[in-house]
Amino acid sequence: MKKSGSYILFDKAFASLRLCVMFFSRKARPAMPFGRGAKAQRGRIVLRISNYSKSALLFLFIINSLFANAQDILNRKAAIDSTFLGVEYYANENIDDAIQMFTSALKSDSTYDEARYRRANAYYEQNNYKLARNDYQWLVNHHIKNADVYERLGDMDTATQNFKDALPLFSEAIAIDSTQGSYFAARGLTFFYFEKYENASIDLNKAVDLNYTSADLYSKLGYAKLRTGDNKSAALYFTKAIDANPKNYEDYANRGDALVALHLLDEAKEDLLYYMKYDSTDYSVWYNLARADYGLKQYDSSIASYKKVISLKPGYGDTYFRLALVYGDKGDYKNAVNSFDNAIREYPKDAYLYYNRAIAKARLNDGSDYCADLKIAADMDYELAINMMKKVCK
Repeated sequence: MKKSGSYILFDKAFASLRLCVMFFSRKARPAMPFGRGAKAQRGRIVLRISNYSKSALLFLFIINSLFANAQDILNRKAAIDSTFLGVEYYANENIDDAIQMFTSALKSDSTYDEARYRRANAYYEQNNYKLARNDYQWLVNHHIKNADVYERLGDMDTATQNFKDALPLFSEAIAIDSTQGSYFAARGLTFFYFEKYENASIDLNKAVDLNYTSADLYSKLGYAKLRTGDNKSAALYFTKAIDANPKNYEDYANRGDALVALHLLDEAKEDLLYYMKYDSTDYSVWYNLARADYGLKQYDSSIASYKKVISLKPGYGDTYFRLALVYGDKGDYKNAVNSFDNAIREYPKDAYLYYNRAIAKARLNDGSDYCADLKIAADMDYELAINMMKKVCK
């Protein structure tokens, strides 16, 4: 049976009584002699206390405990009542009045964590992050295990680009409650910021498994998969992102990138060209379009796209090398050699480039010394060049 307030008071009183009995049952110490200073004062206090009977002291102690506990209960009841009113105001979107009621609750009982949590949420709703943080931090400092508190603190850190401090807060929220997809999403996006794509992929996947999804989350998950080499999953999540928000055109470009890697070249080209309707200055998209055209043996289109990459972003990646391969497959060995020359100027220690330029020179058959390139590659311990030198060079 649930105890009433009076029973609680008497239970606490009896507990205090037991403490008193234990205290006075000890052997009394003799009073200190009179004298000057603090020692004499302590002596007088002991003498004055000794003037009271044991039963009188017990009675005073019990009465004091009753009044103190009764006041605590009244304060907590007032705090609960104010908090209840604050919740009603909050539900009716009257945030300012809600904050006033939560503040009133805390004036009645500053230890009532429910009122502080509610007030923190109200401040957060108003984007008053400074006051919200104060209340949330109080809850953390007083060891209140509420996962939402840690998530909100982490959210406020990410809002100020303080991702380093946000990460352990999201981890603590997950440790308290691992059933909320929003917590995994928040930590996954923080990992994403740090370019820790493997960790980001794991957390964002978990968020999706817990039915916490959005177009942006699908997009970020797709990109994390793309950067970790899981092109099939990347294409899947970019498709989900596009279905949720067809106007995010970067998802078409990124899905095109994944589809090129999967050798689904017609579909890739369709995505890349669609993106270019909105932005034709992205060199990485031209680069992927060139790769798709090369795979489709559309050599002229591939060459034009690689040249566009070079004009937009000179020295981007292995563009000159790939351009040389296209020229070679087309049978234009002169331009292939020229493109390998440019590639070697950018990467002079790449044996593979010298080896391939040697092949282009040999097929051009204009008297170029391809054995010189084979020797350079062989001196770099490139095995194919060593074997070819033995066959074709004196």
